[in-house]
Amino acid sequence: MKLIVFCVVLFALTFSDGKADDVCEDPNAMYKSCGTACPVTCQKRQVGVCIEVCLKGCFCKPPFILDEVSGRCVRSSDCPPCSA
Repeated sequence: MKLIVFCVVLFALTFSDGKADDVCEDPNAMYKSCGTACPVTCQKRQVGVCIEVCLKGCFCKPPFILDEVSGRCVRSSDCPPCSA
C-alpha cells in the first residue's frame, strides 16, 4: 500500500511544479492554452512570417502589448522609445 501511495505522489510531483500555470501575475495578461508564437511587442511592432504553433502561457489582453524589456503588458502609447 505504501508503495502505491509513493508512486502516486511521485507521479503527481513529476507533472507539477507546485504553482498554478494558468494564473498570470500581470493584470493586463491572460492565460491561453493556445497562444501565438509571434506576439506583437513594443520592440517588434510588425510580425512577418510566423510559425503556426500553439504556446501555453500568459499573453497580453487587447489593447495591451508586451514590453520585452520590463516583461509587462502596456498600451502601445506607453512603450519605451526606440533606441537607434
